[in-house]
Amino acid sequence: MHPPQFKKKSKAKISFTESDPALFEIDEANKRLRLPKLGWVKCRFSRHIEGKPNSVTVNWNGRHWMVSVQSKVEMADPQHPSDTIVAGDFGIVRRVTFSDGVVVPPIDVSWEEHRKKFYQRGLRNKRKFSQSWKKIVSKISKLDRRIANIRKDETHKFTSAYRYRAGGFRHQEHVGVSRRKHGETGKESQTEVRVERALLRQGWGELGRQLEYKQLWQGGLVEYQSEAFSSQDCPKCSYRSPRNRKTQDRFACTDCGFSVHADEVAAANQLAKFISSDKGVALLASGYRASVNSLQSGRSWDSTAKQEPIEEAALCA
Repeated sequence: MHPPQFKKKSKAKISFTESDPALFEIDEANKRLRLPKLGWVKCRFSRHIEGKPNSVTVNWNGRHWMVSVQSKVEMADPQHPSDTIVAGDFGIVRRVTFSDGVVVPPIDVSWEEHRKKFYQRGLRNKRKFSQSWKKIVSKISKLDRRIANIRKDETHKFTSAYRYRAGGFRHQEHVGVSRRKHGETGKESQTEVRVERALLRQGWGELGRQLEYKQLWQGGLVEYQSEAFSSQDCPKCSYRSPRNRKTQDRFACTDCGFSVHADEVAAANQLAKFISSDKGVALLASGYRASVNSLQSGRSWDSTAKQEPIEEAALCA
């Protein structure tokens, strides 16, 4: 026995899990669920439950009760419909830039963040735990949930649609966010705060996690590698210099004069680096091909109705 561990009421996680299939029942046709000590409760199923349910988890997200059902499904070994290898470069202005020309736009929650700052300023003159204070805190929590839902929705839509386009993904490693000393102030610190917020707003970790398990379901592969010098190497003449990238979004080689968007250069260099490795050579030998872009098309995710050009790995290397 150990002494009780007290938790803050406002930060407590309200949830419970029932892992005995004999104690719960799911009636999807009548839109209801039977739980122990609660009986039949109404619920809305966002998707069809496949397989045999093993457990049910009910949690409170601050506004609604959410139900998660874990089920067991027998599946055959998946075979990915595509045989291409794609590399991606994470960014802030561009959320992800892929080597086949697909560009994922950034998460736009500027309106929600503006309203959140407005409500946060209103807390300064409110007495803590008063009724007016609780109303403003409730509005801030609602905006936080909206921001999280927007980020999750856009990530799910993109990863679900893009997982069929390539069988192998190679991304750069996630860069750590800026670290500020406690109590540090000044212009430099405020700039780091804005950069850190922009990094967290894009949700790179969640995007990579969803690509990993969705590619695994399709029979694909997702791996990460170092991004060192990926935006400083010229893909045309292989000249490396920090002067090649003088601005955030523009790459201009000081040796041969090759100029293009810096994120597209980084994605192309990531792909060339991977296909020259042992695992990349093995994938190419097994029948995979490298999907590359001409670095001049400027395609975006909103205009990818046609199939991107596929060239041999020797050409992109």
